[in-house]
Amino acid sequence: MSPPYRSDDSKFSDRRKVPRFTLQVRAGVTGGGKTHWGSLSNVSRTGVAMSLKQPLRPNQGVTILFNLRSADGREVTESLSAKVVWQLGGKAGFELDPPVKGRSPAVLKAPYLNAYLLDKESGR
Repeated sequence: MSPPYRSDDSKFSDRRKVPRFTLQVRAGVTGGGKTHWGSLSNVSRTGVAMSLKQPLRPNQGVTILFNLRSADGREVTESLSAKVVWQLGGKAGFELDPPVKGRSPAVLKAPYLNAYLLDKESGR
């Protein structure tokens, strides 16, 4: 399945409803009973793009694992439900379900990711 755009293609950035931010951390995709590790490229409140060699099915339900660091340096793993939107070569895009915004349960499930997004949205 071809993406409507590449995640690094700035000419399409004005079509995006939610800003994306660079976040280069180790991330995993769990689906079908297996976890495949790759690296996150960018993140928004509604989705993520990552480098991942494992082939996935379009619309496949998965869990994204984010390896983050707390303020005191501890490694923290947060997980969110998502579906595969596109995959091209060694990159894949996922839609978070639900998104990390408002009173969504994802805000409570991923407080460190939400804090990162809040910092980026405020220009920090």
